[in-house]
Amino acid sequence: MSNCTRLSTSLLCLLGILSAPCGYAAKDLGTQNQLHVQLQLDRGNNTVLHDEIGNSDEDLDFGDGVAISVGYEFFNSSVWKVRIGLGYKRQSTEPTFRVLGGAIELKETFETYPLDLLMIYDQGWIEYGFGVTYHLSPKLSQSASSDTLIITEPPDNLDFDNQAGLILQVEFDLIDYLALGLRYTDIAYSLDDSGGGTIVNNQTGEESRTIDAEYASIYLKLEF
Repeated sequence: MSNCTRLSTSLLCLLGILSAPCGYAAKDLGTQNQLHVQLQLDRGNNTVLHDEIGNSDEDLDFGDGVAISVGYEFFNSSVWKVRIGLGYKRQSTEPTFRVLGGAIELKETFETYPLDLLMIYDQGWIEYGFGVTYHLSPKLSQSASSDTLIITEPPDNLDFDNQAGLILQVEFDLIDYLALGLRYTDIAYSLDDSGGGTIVNNQTGEESRTIDAEYASIYLKLEF
């Protein structure tokens, strides 16, 4: 899905989220609310970085990571809820390569702050959700260190633009105040215009300033 298509679809979803509760205005949407904390494991399938020295190698798949978020739900006696959430997502690899009688530790960390806005259709023990996510300050940090070798050219850091994406999810109540969910997120990251260069995808060999980072997730949600 192109960035233009993502943006257009995100705007349509946002309009749907904002307009869907209008039919329930008489029930005073938002008079009830609920706080929750969510722990999420993400799995992508786009290997962008592949580090290989000697017999050691390590992949960094964009979309992979662990995220934790806090959120709020606004609801009334209808089957619709509005859910917002702000989280922190991180993925890190730390391969150690042994060359020339020494060891090089290469650390790569991808971080971003997802801001989610969802419309939830509540059917009792199961809920369906759709909405948009906006990833703030995506950044890939790389560093190298060695106890015995001199590293003259440390890896660069890469900053990406803030990016909107789409979310589809289904959630199951396990017990009171605890739910298990499955989620799909469609998103792509583009390099910040202030920086130069491109990224080479190790799977395809193609150079681009945009990286597809769609991913599937499983999460646990604790309500308060």
